[in-house]
Amino acid sequence: MNKIRLVYGGVLAGFASILALVTAAMLAGCDTEPVQDFTVSVSPQTVEIQKDQSVEFVASGATRYSWSINVSSDTETNNPWGILSATTGDRVTYTSLREVDSSLDFVLRQLTVTGTLGTESVSNASARKVSATALIYHIP
Repeated sequence: MNKIRLVYGGVLAGFASILALVTAAMLAGCDTEPVQDFTVSVSPQTVEIQKDQSVEFVASGATRYSWSINVSSDTETNNPWGILSATTGDRVTYTSLREVDSSLDFVLRQLTVTGTLGTESVSNASARKVSATALIYHIP
């Protein structure tokens, strides 16, 4: 009976060792290291637009994306030059809302997309973010 327990214990110990090796090998492929450098791109990079026109922008190179438009003043926050169809996702549509005064050649706005590599579960400490910018020229 003791001999059976000894053999059974040895088999279990061997199984536990194999399980530990398999688990270690599987975890070695997980994102435990900081994410490597990457780039994000946006297309098109430069557009000319007039009032009531829309342009679709597409981002690539990351897993998740957030979009924002620069504003020049608090007044513009309430009366923006254009709006985005969304603030997240790999595609957004920018629509011009205002007409450029004839005394100006153009009004420039920057559309920034920030890309994050990884999944939602990646901690902020190890998540990497990179931005790209598109130039939007509002023309008369």
